[in-house]
Amino acid sequence: MKHTTEIARTSTDPNVLREILLNNKDNNVSMYAANNPNCPSDALEFVLKQNRDDSVSCYAACNPNCSSEVLEFILSLNKDNTVSYWAAKNPNCPSSALEFVLRQNKNNKVSRSAANNPNCPSDALEFVLKQNKDDIVSYNSSRNPNCPPKALLDWMRNTGRIDKFDPSKHRNDYKPDKDLEILKKMII
Repeated sequence: MKHTTEIARTSTDPNVLREILLNNKDNNVSMYAANNPNCPSDALEFVLKQNRDDSVSCYAACNPNCSSEVLEFILSLNKDNTVSYWAAKNPNCPSSALEFVLRQNKNNKVSRSAANNPNCPSDALEFVLKQNKDDIVSYNSSRNPNCPPKALLDWMRNTGRIDKFDPSKHRNDYKPDKDLEILKKMII
């Protein structure tokens, strides 16, 4: 049977989607199958274990059906590529894999993605902030809801972020001292 992008995009049959990913040579059709929320995890695993940095693999890595084990495998390869970026961004990504990425202490798109993931453990975010770097990975770590308040405040002090307040980027009634006081109360 000839599979089309329409079939790959709209199919609710996991077997059809699996067949597309296992046998189809048309990347457009395969991308739609990998992006389909009905795609089975074993088919996504098949795509990702081929270890290619292509659009089909990116769609497979960000699919909500992608298993945490496969996402951890992708990140354990320690590559700075788009597939790893999407794996670190996936809500199914295990906290241990995100911590592994951040403890590599690299400033790359995979680390930035891991620092943004709400599954990222607070000790990994604290590790990043204790490096006292003023980079995007640290900034993303500071914005993560799991970021420990004391680590955030120390990082803001040590990097001069407290003094870098730009009122033009905030509404007129915003007072940075108010946020600082709230942070201090959370720590004490």
